[in-house]
Amino acid sequence: MKEQLIRYRPGRDPKPESRTDWDRLKRMSDEEVDQAARNDPDAQPLSDEQLARGFRPNALTALRKRLSLSQTEFANSSGSTCELYRIGSRGAGNPKILLASICV
Repeated sequence: MKEQLIRYRPGRDPKPESRTDWDRLKRMSDEEVDQAARNDPDAQPLSDEQLARGFRPNALTALRKRLSLSQTEFANSSGSTCELYRIGSRGAGNPKILLASICV
């Protein structure tokens, strides 16, 4: 059974308790930390292909600024909505939907 995702909203939710054994971590060498991360199936490094497909919200903002467009102008010129642009430029939501609307 998978663990339940814990959502934490600062100022609203009580801070979840850390299950990290910080004393053990402090005693580990960099090599041991690296090996422990590689042995964790949920913490595998991304391949070059996966990194290339990654979505960088800052790149979207940089493109908009390079074109000297406001958020609204950029969204309208791409057939998107300003709200969808704002969500995507924060890194929230589904970047594939945002990119599909911009790349049409």
